[in-house]
Amino acid sequence: MKPSTTVRPPASSTSGHAFVLPRLGATAACLLVATTLSAQTVVNPRIVEFDPSTDHAVVLAGGQPAVTEYALELYLQGAGAPFYTMSLGKPAPQGDGKIRYDFSSNIAAWPLPGGTYESRVTAVGPTGTGRSDPSNTFQFLTCTYTLGASSGTVTSASGSSNVTITAPTGCAWTATTAATWVTLITTSGTGNGTVSFSYSANGVGASRAATITIGGQAFSLTQAAAPCSYTLSPGSFALPATASGTNTVTVTATSGCAWTATTSTSWITLGTSSGTGNGSATFTIAANPNGTSRAGSISLGGQTLSVSQAAAACGVTVNPTSVTVGAQSGTANVAITTPTGCAWTASSAASWATVGTTSGSGSATITLTFQAYTGTTPRTGSVTVGGVTVPLTQQAYPAPVAPRNLRLTTTSE
Repeated sequence: MKPSTTVRPPASSTSGHAFVLPRLGATAACLLVATTLSAQTVVNPRIVEFDPSTDHAVVLAGGQPAVTEYALELYLQGAGAPFYTMSLGKPAPQGDGKIRYDFSSNIAAWPLPGGTYESRVTAVGPTGTGRSDPSNTFQFLTCTYTLGASSGTVTSASGSSNVTITAPTGCAWTATTAATWVTLITTSGTGNGTVSFSYSANGVGASRAATITIGGQAFSLTQAAAPCSYTLSPGSFALPATASGTNTVTVTATSGCAWTATTSTSWITLGTSSGTGNGSATFTIAANPNGTSRAGSISLGGQTLSVSQAAAACGVTVNPTSVTVGAQSGTANVAITTPTGCAWTASSAASWATVGTTSGSGSATITLTFQAYTGTTPRTGSVTVGGVTVPLTQQAYPAPVAPRNLRLTTTSE
């Protein structure tokens, strides 16, 4: 039986080539039964497929095989003689019984006349040849590919897009990409077409790029960076009046997004103050010298971290801690030391001593005014300043002033 033949289209597109083919000499004829196959016209074929001769495995007397090789012949459609012939050797049939041969390795360039072609396969042996019926028709084209755009930009959100491809009718193409975040919806086609693809959301604060190769042409896809977002934990600090150790705030940020911590509060000192993505920032505070609380802040990634500090304890100290004055009227000063903002009052428990300033805040000096005293023994009293008692003592009236200019005379003048 004659081998029936079909020429298969290429697995991927190629540019035009020309056969480099040996010619086969004529041999004696051998009658084989023919089976004709018909199929649609293919472009730039590379594989010939056929059922082998029924004499494929026959061995003649003398030990020679009945079929020594197969030859592929190329014809202009309807022509009676081939314009190219090439040896296929004697390939072994595959599991389905057919022989398939990739003849692309025997090709250099294709300076063939235009038109439509067909092929035949001959079984060649020592007793002659058996020629198949014509194959399906095929054409040789120079396939060129042009993309509708060479690049595209998409947002950071997930989505889909496409790019058009222009190619001659019959020219096959494939689309591929190595980018894991791009999924090709269209992976192959023939002639003009559109390649659709989808892309996942970009969760990183930096743009990324991918290349999609379509028909050998590169399409560059750029995806915008994810918007940077920052979350602080805790969102605020309430600290004691004393100087603190290291305080830490946890920063949750979009991957790849940089951040910097700054402050204009004089009593806050930043430690670790910058990073990228998730991280932490540190700071310390100075002791609060004031009797009122105070508030400050740290700016980080567009977020505000509030820092409050408790008031210093409003303790009061006085100097001197006790006052002693003479019997004459006069004044004495008492210095008050207390944190700024701490309120105090002053009062006298002695009727003979009055307080000049009876209330205030922060450190100050008050004046005590004393009345003259003619008593013969000291008198005591006190004033209270900011809750602190200051004892008062006024000395007794002094002894009479001594007489002066003493002299003795004989007469009284």
